[in-house]
Amino acid sequence: MIKPFKYSQVPFPIALILGVSVLLAAGAVLHLLWGAFVRGRSPATGGDLAQSAPVSAPTLPSPSVFLKSENEPTQGISNLFHSAYVDRALLKLAEQKAMQEAALKTAKEKAAQAAVNHVAAKPPPKILLAGTPAAKPAPPPVRFSFQGVIRTADDQVLALLSASPSGRSAPFAEGEQCHGATVTNLTAARVDLILKDGSVRGVSRGIPEAISKELLHDP
Repeated sequence: MIKPFKYSQVPFPIALILGVSVLLAAGAVLHLLWGAFVRGRSPATGGDLAQSAPVSAPTLPSPSVFLKSENEPTQGISNLFHSAYVDRALLKLAEQKAMQEAALKTAKEKAAQAAVNHVAAKPPPKILLAGTPAAKPAPPPVRFSFQGVIRTADDQVLALLSASPSGRSAPFAEGEQCHGATVTNLTAARVDLILKDGSVRGVSRGIPEAISKELLHDP
């Protein structure tokens, strides 16, 4: 009895290596074949195929080019030290200096004219005539201050008032004069003063009231 032949299974890593080797060998063979094909189609090169090209000598310009015609105008030389350039520069500087001097002269003339106009427009000082009495300053006003009320033993109510410049406080009953003003309408918070022209001026407690001396009676 003949036993059937059994192939042994190749491991996967060995099979992978064998496959890669086969592919590399096939690529190398194709590369060699392609190189031989390209070399067979390229044209042959060698010393026998080289051809000499004709060489032409450069033509020299005619000597007449370097000759200058007598009628040809002389070209200007752009040189900083050339006499024509220096003359133009000096002329330009002289013109600028003349313009600056003219402007300075004009400014001075305007300033002098403005000063003359200012002096002419200024009014002359006022001269007081001899013997003219000077105006007397107005006298300072009298300041009245109400400090409150005072009740006496006989049940009389008095206003405690003070007036500048003395500043002394004194009690005043209604109808009495306090530094040229008549006291009236006395309350705990306010008192009225009748002035020389008949007008009434109220003085609140703790708030001074300034009254001109012209509105007060002579003390």
